Amino acid sequence: MRKLSSVRSAKPKKGPLALLSSLSLVGLLCMVVTLYYWNQPDKGVEAANRAKVQQQGNSSLNTFILNPLALESNKAQLAKNNLLKGALAVLLSQANKAMQVPLYSVMDKAKVLSSLPMIKIDNLHDYYSIAPYWWPGSKPNVFDKREDGNTNPITSQIPDHTEINSVMNNVQTLALATYFTGNQQYAAKATQILTTWFLNPSTSMTPNLQHSQMQIGVNTGRGTGIIDTHSLGQVLDAIGLLNGTTFWTSADQNGMKTWFQQYLNWLLTSSNGQTESQTINNHGNWYDVQAIAVASFLGDGKDAANLLLAAESRIKSTINSDGTQPQEMARTKTEYYCGFNMTALYMLASESTNSVLSPEKNNLWTFVNGGKEPILQTIMDYLNVHGALGGGGGTWPDQQITEYDPAKIAGQVYQAAMLYGGGTISSPYYKAYQRVMGNNEGIYPLLYGPIK
Repeated sequence: MRKLSSVRSAKPKKGPLALLSSLSLVGLLCMVVTLYYWNQPDKGVEAANRAKVQQQGNSSLNTFILNPLALESNKAQLAKNNLLKGALAVLLSQANKAMQVPLYSVMDKAKVLSSLPMIKIDNLHDYYSIAPYWWPGSKPNVFDKREDGNTNPITSQIPDHTEINSVMNNVQTLALATYFTGNQQYAAKATQILTTWFLNPSTSMTPNLQHSQMQIGVNTGRGTGIIDTHSLGQVLDAIGLLNGTTFWTSADQNGMKTWFQQYLNWLLTSSNGQTESQTINNHGNWYDVQAIAVASFLGDGKDAANLLLAAESRIKSTINSDGTQPQEMARTKTEYYCGFNMTALYMLASESTNSVLSPEKNNLWTFVNGGKEPILQTIMDYLNVHGALGGGGGTWPDQQITEYDPAKIAGQVYQAAMLYGGGTISSPYYKAYQRVMGNNEGIYPLLYGPIK
């Protein structure tokens, strides 16, 4: 309780009339004002209390972006909650499709090299991709002309990027299906996908991205290309869900730890990694997302904490108090990149509360940057008010040269409904989520909890 020191200078008399008679008009006004503010909700405290549901605490699950306590709670409620049952049906539909996906490998690009004579690949185990927005300029095979937002179709000719995206997305889907159903066949498929891409000597990827997003005729890879694996944390959460299942062995677990230790060393020490870590737009945030996930997976709390501090510093300098994102709004696909960057920030916030870090010190869900509300809430509010979440009465004010699908950020909108909207169907964030999803159901209640 807050002390009403302004009205307690004299010993109070019995009865309301006696009390009023002892107060001057000024004193009475002070009492009214104090009582009013005493009964108003403290928004900072409210945000902190709501954010407690995001803290991951102690759990038998080792996931670092997905909240293990939320997963455990949702699994326990599954049999009695229709919203969770519907989300599970969506997840199983996705998992059954993932069961049919081929086993991809970086070696697959050997089949297409004859059509790309301008690219020299010394080691097929190395990951390669082509910078998407660069085109021939000064010479036919010199890609030195940048057209932001205009993807060069030649990028699709090297399959590494498409295939690693498939790996990252499908292993998480399969691991979640295993966790919520106990069906070990999903774990078997996820294990095959992971061991083929990362561990089998004949098919594995070298643990670096030295040749990602190369500019043909200009360089053999750039730090910018680290964003190709921005969803790598999904792999690490999948491993946490697979660990202890029938088909995931201790040799698999140790092999992945070795692979990711080498990858983290490259991220932190290579020229490309250090360059990307210093970028001030979505690239820097996505670098931190995957580096923190890897450090957390390895139990490296020191590097994870240092990376989180760097991310917080970047947020302070690049996100305005009104939720605008100047670096992303300078692009030609501003609506897409604002949503994409916000996704990175929401994942960073999820990581900030994982068991390797100290959520009581580093909770980005409650981080305020000059405004009254948490900055992640303010970013979502800006997108909502300006029509980036499926309408909502606003019109997006900046350039977007391609069609944008707001369903790409549906998961973050649902998180905002749970965290900043009180977890109720009446919140503006849940209404935005319904607009974004249309008539479709998503898996997000399984990940973040059922709305009420």
